[in-house]
Amino acid sequence: MFVMFQFEENEKKRMKAEQQRQQQKHKKQWEELVFRNESSLRELEQLQVREVTQVTDCISWERGEQ
Repeated sequence: MFVMFQFEENEKKRMKAEQQRQQQKHKKQWEELVFRNESSLRELEQLQVREVTQVTDCISWERGEQ
């Protein structure tokens, strides 16, 4: 009886530890995705600013406003 009880207790502890490891793993994956998303948004904003600048420069050049 005691051996079975001890096994069950050890199994519960093992399962709880595994669940915590999985939660940490998923939390880290989520944080990495958020970071990559934010980085992509910043890059997109920079590209958009660059594009607007190029269009503005082109329009100014065409008007002879060099």
